[in-house]
Amino acid sequence: MQGQQKFISRQGAIYSAKGMVSQTCNRVPVQKGKVWLYLDLNGHEINTHAYKKASAFDEATCTATVTDLKGRTYQIDKEENRRTIH
Repeated sequence: MQGQQKFISRQGAIYSAKGMVSQTCNRVPVQKGKVWLYLDLNGHEINTHAYKKASAFDEATCTATVTDLKGRTYQIDKEENRRTIH
């Protein structure tokens, strides 16, 4: 698309950027506008939350650090359950 790399989910959504892929955790963060979310490695949108920031999933713990749209930062697991940051 006009010299820019784009990413398309199985649902047909177009994303402008992607973060690092986690093979073990089967997740990749992608960005659409100012919002980040996660796709699985088959290209399916898997989350129900949108984030201001979304890191790659850690291969050892399968957790990622996110900042929600209200500015709160915390960790999530693959099912998007919140985890306490130590």
